[in-house]
Amino acid sequence: MSRYNTRRSANFVTHWIRAYEETHARTDEAGKDAGPFRLGALFEEPGGGTPDPARIREIADRLVRDAAAAYTAHPPYPEVTISHGEGRFASLLAGEGFGDAARFSYFPARGRAGKPAVVIIHHWNAEPKNYNIFGKLFSMLGITTVVMTLPHHGSRGDGSAMANRFLNANVSDTVRSVRLAVLDVQVAVHWLKASGAGDVGVLGISLGSCVAALAAAFNPQIRAAVLFLSAGDFASVVWTGRATRHIRKAMEGHISLKTLQSLWAVISPDCFVDRFAEAGTKFLLLWARHDQVVLPGLTLEFLDRLKQARADVVSAGLPCGHYSFGEPPFSIFALVRGFLFLRRRLRASDG
Repeated sequence: MSRYNTRRSANFVTHWIRAYEETHARTDEAGKDAGPFRLGALFEEPGGGTPDPARIREIADRLVRDAAAAYTAHPPYPEVTISHGEGRFASLLAGEGFGDAARFSYFPARGRAGKPAVVIIHHWNAEPKNYNIFGKLFSMLGITTVVMTLPHHGSRGDGSAMANRFLNANVSDTVRSVRLAVLDVQVAVHWLKASGAGDVGVLGISLGSCVAALAAAFNPQIRAAVLFLSAGDFASVVWTGRATRHIRKAMEGHISLKTLQSLWAVISPDCFVDRFAEAGTKFLLLWARHDQVVLPGLTLEFLDRLKQARADVVSAGLPCGHYSFGEPPFSIFALVRGFLFLRRRLRASDG
């Protein structure tokens, strides 16, 4: 649990935000399905047997030690095809389920080649095309934009409105989903650079911010990262968040938060903050003071870790909740702040 106490005295606005947040949290609850708890293939013995706790910790520690290999895309890179503004390439983890064909929307900046670029990664259970407005605006203002489609979402899903296969009570499946998403971003960044883009940044929202941070940790070509509604400890977010209480319910009685933190360390940006300082990555964190999905205390702990690692980071807390963050005036502030940050931090190519 977070050591930060971010509760404030309630007033009319606070009550309104809480009511708004709860109403929106309930809208998609009927479609959420955590499935049964499982350690999954990464942590179970062949045949589904459960190893002893020492063996589980050994596997979890090895995953963190090997994270650079897991999150780095190596040549030969898959061929990217563009048709009518939509990009596609073969997943680097092809053959492991839905989402084998990575997809994105492409918005080249107007004017001469070599403009800076950004890869946008949407939130969990989002309709990816709803983010295309960001791509259109950024490209009009001089930043080439790729809007990635996360695995198991939109055209990469199974037809369901909910992306339950991305995040659920199968510990290993969630690790695989995050890794696949990070590798997709790495390929997109390489393609942008190979196409002549200047500096490249990433912008992630909620779950997408975790993917963006992990991609930046293992790719020196990513010069700046804008993280909206972010935290560093993946397990704590799921365990305490309003949107994932069904996953906690499926897990409780089978696993403790402490053990889950160990197993999901490899998908927790907290574990790799030292890499951000080494690479000189520049960060903007925007968070919501009334967030019940990514608790503010978890964001502040992540911010502390970044500062302790001497990462280049600026942050701001908005007086809203997780869902109201996406509504005016908060969404407009976030969009403008994110764009201005990227424009200052990313340079055009000299070529």
